[in-house]
Amino acid sequence: MNILITRPYPDGKYLVKMLRAYGEKAWYLPLIYFTPGKDLIILQKLLASLFYKDLICIVSPRAVYYANSQIILEKLNWPKYVRYYAIGHTSAQYFTKISGIKANYSKYGNTSENLIELLSQFNLKKKNVLILKGNNGRKKLKVCLKLYKANIISCECYYRNFIQYEQNQILKIIKYFQINTLVVTSCTILIRIHGLIPIHYRTLFIIQCKLVVVSHRIYSTAYHLGWRNIILSSSSKNQNLLQTLLSIK
Repeated sequence: MNILITRPYPDGKYLVKMLRAYGEKAWYLPLIYFTPGKDLIILQKLLASLFYKDLICIVSPRAVYYANSQIILEKLNWPKYVRYYAIGHTSAQYFTKISGIKANYSKYGNTSENLIELLSQFNLKKKNVLILKGNNGRKKLKVCLKLYKANIISCECYYRNFIQYEQNQILKIIKYFQINTLVVTSCTILIRIHGLIPIHYRTLFIIQCKLVVVSHRIYSTAYHLGWRNIILSSSSKNQNLLQTLLSIK
């Protein structure tokens, strides 16, 4: 296999290193990078607006990283009188590691739907729910929690930025390295790489590649865009992606 890893730095770079350690041919082509979100400057105010047993929902380790950096910068503490919930074990574990506070998560998966199902067991009416997220992320979580009459407070902790490439540069890379396997970890990245390839080359060079994805949402989007050889990894963790890639050789 000739594998192209598109997940953001540093995870994407580490995955390439892991694959090469197993003798696989892998290259790194990140399509997005992250910067601090616009709402971090009001994080203190948002935290202060929460009451006893209100909720904080964490959508990703990246949201934790940027929010906690702001907490440290302003010499604040994470409130202990609220309940913390995270999308997936990785986010929950990372938050607990940096804060010392337990974050609950669904044992059945790492999607918005899994967290919504977990939270549906509770009476959320008139509860404040602070969602720590990226720009334009997890809209379904917000919409569904509103249906439970919760008061939603969004905090954009980080912002996704597209890395700019010269016209046809990605196509040239795919052709030069004879890429036949793509690893994509978000719908944003999938749609971006699909859009950067000229239409008349998509079927020939991109759609024919094996596509390894990490969620049913990305799988569905890929199928809609024309991919048929799609492999769903059990998790977005590098170790799981490594195992998936080694198993489809």
